[in-house]
Amino acid sequence: MLVLLFGHLAAIGCAAALALAGVLAFAAVVARLAAALTLAGILALTRVLFLDLLVSLGARIILRRSVREVRGLDRGRGPREKSRDSRAGE
Repeated sequence: MLVLLFGHLAAIGCAAALALAGVLAFAAVVARLAAALTLAGILALTRVLFLDLLVSLGARIILRRSVREVRGLDRGRGPREKSRDSRAGE
């Protein structure tokens, strides 16, 4: 009778071990998929933020140059050189 009891417990233990192995394998696949999706999201967000930073930096440089030209603060082309150019053309 004792032999039958241990044989029955061994069969249940083996089935439980196989079920647990299947659940753990599925959990590993889900974890890998979640990690891959997270990495893809981070890379997409980084690309968008980098592009935004690049565009805003370019816009600032262009605006600074145009403001300097409008105000006449460009050191290479000050008011004196502009007046010289206008006299030389006459």
